[in-house]
Amino acid sequence: MADIAVFVESPDTSSERRISPGWTIATLKQKLWPIVGIPPSSQIIANAADDDLVSTLGLQPLSVLKIGDARPPGMRENYTDDSKVDKFEMPLEQYEQRDDTVLAYKKRHGIGRFDPDADSKAQDKEAQEEAELARLQQSHPIGSRCQVEGESTRRGSIQYVGRVPEIPAGGIWIGIAYDEPVGKHDGTIQGKRYFDSGPSCGSFLRPGKVIAGDFPPLDDGLMSDDEM
Repeated sequence: MADIAVFVESPDTSSERRISPGWTIATLKQKLWPIVGIPPSSQIIANAADDDLVSTLGLQPLSVLKIGDARPPGMRENYTDDSKVDKFEMPLEQYEQRDDTVLAYKKRHGIGRFDPDADSKAQDKEAQEEAELARLQQSHPIGSRCQVEGESTRRGSIQYVGRVPEIPAGGIWIGIAYDEPVGKHDGTIQGKRYFDSGPSCGSFLRPGKVIAGDFPPLDDGLMSDDEM
């Protein structure tokens, strides 16, 4: 009989294997032992007897062959919990002395804190950000009307221009109070209030997404010209 490919699944393993329908169940168990980690005497295969042939299982190509474990849970090896496995930990001093590590690479190429110009670059970046903030405070004054770029239905008023430390990305943000509940919050982020808006009417956007100008609230079409 030709071998067939099946998926062998046990409580801790899953793999594709080729088996012969002409094997006995005892032979199959013996071959699966190093694969599933269950001794042959504890393997459960569809209630088949050891002297039965694999062909009696009726397996088709790419069938799933489930292998059970008759041992009590406390007697089974745990192949997924690595908390009790001894691990190699290199002392920091030894790591710093090696020349084939990420740390050594950064030192050689002056990356990050090893950049001799890191302080001046940080100062330049901060100065540029301050200049950008001053410009935005002029072009996007608090209280001015605005619209989200490319989204004509998302209009509101600018309520905040500046940094928001609670947002990991950093940089400058513009806080908007939308006319409609199309935002993400009410002007509060991680418990700190930056401005007031209605529920789900507040959002922080990058300056490039906010267009300040004459953007009056949209007419929802519910009022008649004869009604004031």
